[in-house]
Amino acid sequence: MSGAADPVPVLEVRDLQAHFRTHYFGVNREVRAVDGVTFDVNHNEIYGLAGESSSGKTTLIKTIAGLLKPPLEMVGGSARFSFLPGWEAVGRAPPEVVRRPSST
Repeated sequence: MSGAADPVPVLEVRDLQAHFRTHYFGVNREVRAVDGVTFDVNHNEIYGLAGESSSGKTTLIKTIAGLLKPPLEMVGGSARFSFLPGWEAVGRAPPEVVRRPSST
């Protein structure tokens, strides 16, 4: 490792919370699928996500990407990408912001 200052993480997730909220037949229900997740992914790092079936892996990724559909709601925390300044998630940024310029 060099003595240089730590670079800004490519992905910074802080206290991310996403819940499934439903209301049927007068009954409110809430499932805390993602509850307080925090981590960083730095440049040139690769992360794997492991867990039991139905433990929230896909829900975590959908929340980070901003690909939420009811009844799933992001209820707290943040997920920020260093390559998308001003946008909270890849799924919310316009395509021209997300695409890498071609190298031709």
